[in-house]
Amino acid sequence: MNFKYLKTFVNVVEHQGFTEVSEAMGLTQSGVSRQIKALEEEIGLQLLSRTTTSVMPTAAGELFYRKAKQILAEWDHLLAECQALKNEWYGQLKIGASTIPASYMLPKIIKIVREKYPKIKFSIHAEDSEDALTMLQKRNIDLAFVGYQIEHEELHEEFVATDKLVLIGCDDLKPLKSLQEIQNVPVIIREKGSGTRKAVEEMLKKSGVDWETLMVAAEVNSTEATLALVEAGVGYAFVSHWSIQDVYRPNIHVLLELPTNRGFYLYAHKSKQTHPLIKMFTEEALRLIK
Repeated sequence: MNFKYLKTFVNVVEHQGFTEVSEAMGLTQSGVSRQIKALEEEIGLQLLSRTTTSVMPTAAGELFYRKAKQILAEWDHLLAECQALKNEWYGQLKIGASTIPASYMLPKIIKIVREKYPKIKFSIHAEDSEDALTMLQKRNIDLAFVGYQIEHEELHEEFVATDKLVLIGCDDLKPLKSLQEIQNVPVIIREKGSGTRKAVEEMLKKSGVDWETLMVAAEVNSTEATLALVEAGVGYAFVSHWSIQDVYRPNIHVLLELPTNRGFYLYAHKSKQTHPLIKMFTEEALRLIK
């Protein structure tokens, strides 16, 4: 059995086509097709059903796909254990991270890990917390680094750091002395699925402020866009203190520090939580992020 053929087959199923797979693996489309044909001939079954618009697994292909994923994961785990014995780590870690971890935590962790183990490569997917967790459940990534907690029987959780929410404004906006005043001024909010938005909604509810009554000036999908709009005087915003603690923005001011029990968490699939690379990265994250 050729492991390259297994990887190609798995990629074709997940991308439902040959074009992206050929580009990602550095192969021609005919090269991808030849590998799939060779695999089907070895198995003695048709694994893919091809039409002019899509490529889908047959019933045999569905079974083969699930088993191939397990075989590749076990092989990858074995290789990583052998690397650990030699202290020569290499390979790729795929991490889905929400805005705050992706922008303000991961860079520090990756820098240290790469200094120790320069052969390790990272694939970072900046998503909102909800999408990152969905990607992990589908096993499209190795780790999800997110801003809210979930209970899922297939996922292993590690608490990494606490957070504080702050209300920010700028020189062009009047100071606010109480949280209740937020109902009478324009506000910049994060998109649905954002961990920050979820934490803000919970905090406002506990404080007696109805989220639906806020005067929303803009809804954005990144912290940087939020900060830029506040700095321009468009409105006020609730952000994580991680996003402003080491950034020089003289026109932005913290008006209120708000109570929250929000944390940041690393999730791995339970079937892969003991993978040496995943375990090592998790330990570094817990050590470096306070």
